[in-house]
Amino acid sequence: MKTIELEVQGRNETGKGANRRLRKQGLIPAVLYGASKKNFNIQTSTKTMTLLLTGHNENAIITLKSNLGDVNGKHVLVKEWDRDVHTRNPQHVDFYEIDLKKSVRVKVPLHFVGKAKGVTEGGLVSPIVREIEVDCLPTAIPEFLEIDVSHLGIGDSVHIEEVKVPEGVTKHFADNFTVVTCTFIKEEVIVVPDPTATAVAEPEVIAKGKKDEEGEAAAGAGDKKAAGGSGAAAPAKGAAPAKGAAPAAKGGDKK
Repeated sequence: MKTIELEVQGRNETGKGANRRLRKQGLIPAVLYGASKKNFNIQTSTKTMTLLLTGHNENAIITLKSNLGDVNGKHVLVKEWDRDVHTRNPQHVDFYEIDLKKSVRVKVPLHFVGKAKGVTEGGLVSPIVREIEVDCLPTAIPEFLEIDVSHLGIGDSVHIEEVKVPEGVTKHFADNFTVVTCTFIKEEVIVVPDPTATAVAEPEVIAKGKKDEEGEAAAGAGDKKAAGGSGAAAPAKGAAPAKGAAPAAKGGDKK
């Protein structure tokens, strides 16, 4: 495990205004949470702290060098830190004191190695978590844990119980959760319309009222033709017979 020395100084002023003034001077405000429940307000170099935190040293054992007698020589770990959203530089750091002979619980990053056989079958390796919690002595904290994914086929996964840790390190978990899996990449089919295709004509729609009227007219014409027989209308009473028609029969002979 890495051990780093860090120079820190005590600070008397606290609050947003005082912290802004410190940052303008290239310093970063920090707090040390002591094992005896006594906390110390300290400050350190922003440049040094940036290099430490961006170098994947979050779990490094830090030995403090300070003009404060109660702080000098203490072994600490980084508990938490805030960073600027634009510069990504640390803005505030919390340290907590540790006893090198007592177990601590820390989060350790995971490194996934190897090429999963499921990738050649169209799969994708998908990490579910990027770090896990472990319990161990500060001097036994692993820098990272390696997980070989080369055996993973499509649908296979690695669970927390299968993750190997060094001797003296204990994984901390309640459920046997999934750490990494290999899933099938579903191909998305996109249908592109053919611009040269002929548009299909929409069927003609006939209004119901118009259709009914046309049907009634046709029916009426048929009735008239049927009533006339050959098409000749019956002569009106008293009208002269049509040319070529036989005269009407006379009544019986008068006596």
